[in-house]
Amino acid sequence: MDYYENSAISQSFLKNVLKNYFGKEENDSMQRGSLIDHFLFIGTDIDTYDGEINKYCELAMLVEGEITPQKILEQVRLKKYNDNYLDKTHLANIEKIQSFLDWYEPGKKVYTTKEVNSAKEKVEFIKNSDHYKFLVRDENFYQVALFGEYQNTSLKGLIDWIAIDHQQKKILLIDLKTSHYNKIDLFSLSVKEYRYDFQMAFYKYLVEVNYKKLLTAGYELEIYWLGYNFNKTFLWRVSDIDLDIGENGCVKLSGDYIDGLGNSYGSSFQIYGWKQALDIYNKALAMQSPDYDLDYISNKGYITKSTYVG
Repeated sequence: MDYYENSAISQSFLKNVLKNYFGKEENDSMQRGSLIDHFLFIGTDIDTYDGEINKYCELAMLVEGEITPQKILEQVRLKKYNDNYLDKTHLANIEKIQSFLDWYEPGKKVYTTKEVNSAKEKVEFIKNSDHYKFLVRDENFYQVALFGEYQNTSLKGLIDWIAIDHQQKKILLIDLKTSHYNKIDLFSLSVKEYRYDFQMAFYKYLVEVNYKKLLTAGYELEIYWLGYNFNKTFLWRVSDIDLDIGENGCVKLSGDYIDGLGNSYGSSFQIYGWKQALDIYNKALAMQSPDYDLDYISNKGYITKSTYVG
């Protein structure tokens, strides 16, 4: 069953339900991370562009249909790039990217040779670490597509690495993560910001569904983030608390506000788990609403609440 062709719900889709946003979110860091994932878990080579990608190259990739200098110039003007330049100056600069245009095909994922070589170096660094070697077991499966169902809704997940240790009767669920911090305990900030707990709790459910026979036979499920940053790797075993919050959510108390009369008001906000996100999705689906902001739908946009107390 092809993961990308399957219409089941993924954890990333559910995160977007909570944000009520479905625009494209890919930055340079995410692109580098996907390259490292590719070479670590898939290993096949990638066709690369042996040069620098400048703004004109980026604008050329926005052209629909046949890419011509004139169409690139239209994108330049549309995006107001160096708007003070004359057309002939832009066209002269566009002529300089001919080698890129000869290489590029519409829809092609663009990576430079420099980016790919950097990713390969990082992969060797990870593979030579004790943390990576600790995870290698009897059977190792990479980029594993798992499918399941929860409350009549089809789910899917693409898991970086599942390792099975038959001697110790363990199943290891592993996800590779980049840390932007040189102090490892600050990785917890990334967990909360990007909701890695939400993701891992979702994957845990799919592993429990798909590996039920082994788990029933007494195999223990261990869940890890294999992390790396500028100069070190680390292995973070995901706690049961994080997995519970990722699945069922929690309420965070933010402290009290005291007004000028000495009255104290408590403040809190909801952190959602994947099951709550799925519930929101199904409620919106039942209402045939493309909008997942259920509060907005229920009060038709008329809001009466304190911005401080909630």
